[in-house]
Amino acid sequence: NIYIYSLLNFSIFSYNQYSVHQIDQLRDERNQINLQFEALKNQLSPHFLFNALNTISSLIYKDVLLAEDFIRRLAHTYRYILRTNDQLLINLGSELEMLRSYFFMQKIKYEACIEFRENIPESVLDTLIPPLTLQMLMENALKHNLVSDERKLVIELEVVNGDYLVIRNNLIPKTELLKIGNNLVDRPKA
Repeated sequence: NIYIYSLLNFSIFSYNQYSVHQIDQLRDERNQINLQFEALKNQLSPHFLFNALNTISSLIYKDVLLAEDFIRRLAHTYRYILRTNDQLLINLGSELEMLRSYFFMQKIKYEACIEFRENIPESVLDTLIPPLTLQMLMENALKHNLVSDERKLVIELEVVNGDYLVIRNNLIPKTELLKIGNNLVDRPKA
């Protein structure tokens, strides 16, 4: 009798653990799909495309070869986004190629105000990560920091302790001018 009870209890426990694992896995997959959808939506946004087309338009008259390179990188970025749209994981090497294209386009916009440094050993290029993860982190660094001639935004990507992929940037808080009496005072934006 105790044996049957123990077997039944173990079976129920095992089934519950399996169910919890399945739910966690589905939650992770849903989060990954949401992440990919947001990245795709951001890249296909009219604002991004409008800025890219304006950049191309101005480059055509200044530097035809640079304009051609910009168009190729823009096409590479969109091709990557569409190719990886239904994939949960992509190898780091492919992700880095796309990130370099994305940074190239941003470098045209921000010129000497941004810098990207990477220190990624070749041995980890086959590591799998969610697609567009690095691009979104770089985009967030550009969006949430003040990029100006006075202070360069430096974005760094490296592998730490052989196990962790780290992307970081120097913090340059955006400020807004606040009028206090007759004085203008910088106040960090919340």
